[in-house]
Amino acid sequence: METNKKRFKFNFIDIAIVLIVLAAGAFFIIRYAMPGETTGAGAVPYTLTFENFEVANDVFEGKFAEGDRVYDNISGNYLGTITKIEVQNSKTIVPTAEGELNLTSRPMHSWLIVTVAGEGGLSDIGGLRLGGTTYLENRSVEIRINHTYIYLRLFSIDKA
Repeated sequence: METNKKRFKFNFIDIAIVLIVLAAGAFFIIRYAMPGETTGAGAVPYTLTFENFEVANDVFEGKFAEGDRVYDNISGNYLGTITKIEVQNSKTIVPTAEGELNLTSRPMHSWLIVTVAGEGGLSDIGGLRLGGTTYLENRSVEIRINHTYIYLRLFSIDKA
């Protein structure tokens, strides 16, 4: 009595295709999905300046200081260490009854400027590349310092 069992047969081409697909998947996961610090021979020192013209004082007062580590809250990338914190009067545009716009400050709010120093790779489009993410000037970034999450605009990227 003969049994008709279908057996899966793999030849060399099938195995090669499976290995290529697995290798490509691993490459893309490591390259683009895993956050991390960019260091090594291609890393260059940089200084990032973040700012926000109108931040509520209770969001940042006493919650971080110079020397604290800064992370991108979305990607988890380490951006660097705070080297300078500046706090100035907030800047808010307020319309008048005559239809003009006046620049004034808002109570209980400040203009926050945070300078961060770190190392990373330069992007071919003029930004900074860390862990598969490209950071460009004049873009908002949700950063994490200790247990504080705050949206700041990346004002400048300078090579140190």
